[in-house]
Amino acid sequence: MGGQTKGRNGQRRPRGRDQLADAPTSASPEEAPEEDAPFWSDLHSPKFWAIIELLRPFTLLAPLIGGLSAALIAFRISGGTGVVLQSDPSLPLIPYRLAGVGVDLNIISLVMGVSTLVMINAASNSINQVYDLRIDRINKPYRPIPSGRVTTGEARTVAMVLYFAVLWRATLFRGAFGSLVLVLVIVSYLYSAPPVRFKKRLWGNNLSIAYARGLVGFLAGYAILAGEASITPLFPVVENPTPWAIGVIMGVFLIGATTTKDYADIEGDRRFGMRTLPVHYGPIRASYLSLPFFILPFLLLIVAVQLEYLIPQTLYLLPLQAWALYAWWLGNRHLRSLRGGSLIGLENSPAWVHMYLVLIALQIGFATIYWVFPT
Repeated sequence: MGGQTKGRNGQRRPRGRDQLADAPTSASPEEAPEEDAPFWSDLHSPKFWAIIELLRPFTLLAPLIGGLSAALIAFRISGGTGVVLQSDPSLPLIPYRLAGVGVDLNIISLVMGVSTLVMINAASNSINQVYDLRIDRINKPYRPIPSGRVTTGEARTVAMVLYFAVLWRATLFRGAFGSLVLVLVIVSYLYSAPPVRFKKRLWGNNLSIAYARGLVGFLAGYAILAGEASITPLFPVVENPTPWAIGVIMGVFLIGATTTKDYADIEGDRRFGMRTLPVHYGPIRASYLSLPFFILPFLLLIVAVQLEYLIPQTLYLLPLQAWALYAWWLGNRHLRSLRGGSLIGLENSPAWVHMYLVLIALQIGFATIYWVFPT
């Protein structure tokens, strides 16, 4: 009968208002649940901002400023004088290719190249949090994945989309940029992903970051506007010694400075077999082992000037040595104050922030000097 339903015991009971409310209805598009919509469709959604947090925007400043600085140094050294918005006229179907050494500064190429380097770092941050989930549940439970705001599948998808976009963009450039980007993608992925997982190797953590984000990252930024054509598949050759000298200085600095990010992760890293310097040597000893790498870059700067790899005016950057030592001292002092206590919560600590700011100051400093003084 229309007004009655059968209960579990077969007895008939009237269909009440509550049952009518429970009956399925066809929802209008406006009433569709929010989770059915892609996260990027609503800039105010918690999911969208969780994805942004997953990318760790502050850490993207270094590849952004570093790539821009390196490209502008290349443009200056190559003798470029003008700025253009159009593409290489000989390649009308591939609007982002670079014409070659000594040409006007192509704004589109510059933006495409630098943003590609930023995307590599963002992809690396995403995939790292996928493979560090168990560690982050201990050390950083507030992060998007362990807090449940982003799933591992979503984070992996974000990383893969960014990596594929990066590789596609790399094909649009001539010269060393494409192969350098390939090296960056491989190293940044293997830093986190098993079975290689550089993070798990003693000193591999520091050296892989220094190689990718210090040396190769700067060479890639330089190659955006340099247009060198002499490359080999796995070891790209940028012929001018200037970007190599600057890249080595950045890389050596990062060998030591990278340790500042590992202090907060000791508990989780130790439990899951990550052989970082603080886990293997203890935080205080690791701090002292990192100290030479806060000093050596500035000695290398002097050597590079003597060898004429860098112009003499780059010696104006030597006062940054004091800032680098201050960043190291902040970390060492904090560790001593916490001796025997918990280190959890040191992410974005003053020492880590100052380490990043010193790196950015070096990047901006080199670019400014090469633009202000003739080469």
